[in-house]
Amino acid sequence: MSCISLQNFAKDINAPIYHVIEQMNNAGITNKYLDSYISDEEKEKLYNYLQAEHGKAKVVNDEIVLPQAKRGQKVKKKKAKNRESIDTVVIDGTNLLFDHNCCHLNKVLILAEHLKKSKMDFTFYFDASTSRHLKKTSEESSQIYSLLLRRMEQAFQEVPSGIEADKIILQIATTDKAHVLSNDRYQDFTKIYEWVSDSKRLIKHHSNKSRVTIPDMNIDLKINKNNWELYKNLLTTFGLGKGKGVNYGIV
Repeated sequence: MSCISLQNFAKDINAPIYHVIEQMNNAGITNKYLDSYISDEEKEKLYNYLQAEHGKAKVVNDEIVLPQAKRGQKVKKKKAKNRESIDTVVIDGTNLLFDHNCCHLNKVLILAEHLKKSKMDFTFYFDASTSRHLKKTSEESSQIYSLLLRRMEQAFQEVPSGIEADKIILQIATTDKAHVLSNDRYQDFTKIYEWVSDSKRLIKHHSNKSRVTIPDMNIDLKINKNNWELYKNLLTTFGLGKGKGVNYGIV
């Protein structure tokens, strides 16, 4: 069974990769991200789904060709399946931070700014060990992290030592009927929180030090600023700092 990268497949069929990922999710082909691969079996499953949705679609040289309308006949477009509305999201901040055993605080900063501007109700939760891990990465990251907890505590919370952040995240998500952003599957908690088995409320992300992508939330953020710039932008977004000469909590 041969496989090709999802990016090359999207180019082959002349379609935006995020649209391809969305259609694959609709077809029941899940857990696909920008750097994923697609097998021949998955391609066939996707083609079958698209043909069922659009009628007698044809596949010509791996390109999906939809039937043209007869002269004078209008094509009835099926309404796209709406994603479940996401109004409140509880974020596993420690899970988002780590990338191949490295901590990248810039991912948290740029995502928080985007969510705040989008008027999303959100809170990041971090393990008690997060500060120690960030300090190993850089003193700068550790300092900014402390400022987040102190100045924007409504959006950034650190779980007390001795308590699993996972328990707090799932309990709050249960109470608030919120979605959870994390790549953790929480398999140890399915008996306590039955909804965890419903993947619709568990949102996955694909992220590294230069980009944060969350297909289920239509989010794709490129990171091209340093941590202090991102932190200052975040303060402004939260209404805590504007213009020159403002004390950003750096000193």
